[in-house]
Amino acid sequence: TNAHRLAKMRSIAGVDSARSIAVVRNPWVRMVSGYRDKVGEESKNTYGHSLRHIGVWIVVLSRGLDNKEVIDRELYPTFEEFLKWLIHHRTFDDHFQPQYKMLFLDLVQFDFIVPLEH
Repeated sequence: TNAHRLAKMRSIAGVDSARSIAVVRNPWVRMVSGYRDKVGEESKNTYGHSLRHIGVWIVVLSRGLDNKEVIDRELYPTFEEFLKWLIHHRTFDDHFQPQYKMLFLDLVQFDFIVPLEH
């Protein structure tokens, strides 16, 4: 099993007694942050603007517009459009993946799970 393979790898690496910590974000806060930084209108001023194509796609799907019109008019998805898109469309971008998929809970038994926000 995966757990046995992980235990063997830890033993070989000599980290049997190492502690494992996961820092997690509040899912709601993480969604709002992802929207603002990656696809919302505020993303124009962030490094997240490189994901503009996702925002364009959301507007095209939600409003029935074509790509050129969305880009020419500088349209951005509303938060509601973004949430509906997240629910109905699969994305492989880590910013929008549920955290449990990135924590490999079937492989790692964390000693501590620490929330980022209070």
